[in-house]
Amino acid sequence: MAKATFFDNIADDSGFRHLTVFFNSSEPFTFEVVSTTKVVFTSNDDFTMVLDGTDFGFDAELGLNSGKITSATLFNAEGDKLASVTDFKISAAIFHNQLDETDTTSAFMNLAFKGKDVHRASNLGDTMFAGKGNDRMIGGDGVDSLFSGRGRDKLSGGDGGDLFYYRKGDGRDVILDFDAVGGFGEQDLVSVDNDMVRGATIRKSGKSDTLVDFGGGDSILFKGVRPGQIDKFDDMFDF
Repeated sequence: MAKATFFDNIADDSGFRHLTVFFNSSEPFTFEVVSTTKVVFTSNDDFTMVLDGTDFGFDAELGLNSGKITSATLFNAEGDKLASVTDFKISAAIFHNQLDETDTTSAFMNLAFKGKDVHRASNLGDTMFAGKGNDRMIGGDGVDSLFSGRGRDKLSGGDGGDLFYYRKGDGRDVILDFDAVGGFGEQDLVSVDNDMVRGATIRKSGKSDTLVDFGGGDSILFKGVRPGQIDKFDDMFDF
């Protein structure tokens, strides 16, 4: 179960903030094996990703060819910590082999986030992606964008008008703190495919929750939200 924590904005030129933009796959990067427990990747604009682990080995032809990665920390060019990922264990050799197929951060994420992961946002507004397992996503005080993945995910946006992305096949998710009546700039929104919304049913669940069932095993349970607060054709849903 990997734990990802954001401390500051990770953004491309458009302001889109998430881990995958940390290293651009079309631009070069360098890496240095500092010791048997530390490897440092540096982008062409001096951002760094520090990988800690055990028994790292390096071969001039094969690259990083042995050891286990157990944590990663991302820094900007000024040395400010942007994000950290802990509580996982992946093969350093398999990670390095994937660098030929994708960019550094995506290769890392594909291996580290495999199920029951925890993603925790900063208070500046972040974009987070759930993996394939039953993940937990926790937004901060900013305007966050939370992308559900396959599995039974639990999501909370925190303060601010957050946007929850849900697609066919994402499974049975739970939104713990959905604000359906906050008003402009404060109300949360859900982005769902138009066809899924047309076929959805809305019903009360338990004493104070609402279930939106899209069929085929896909649904969102809104905790603490009454059915009368949800209209599948109003602006709560962003298509």
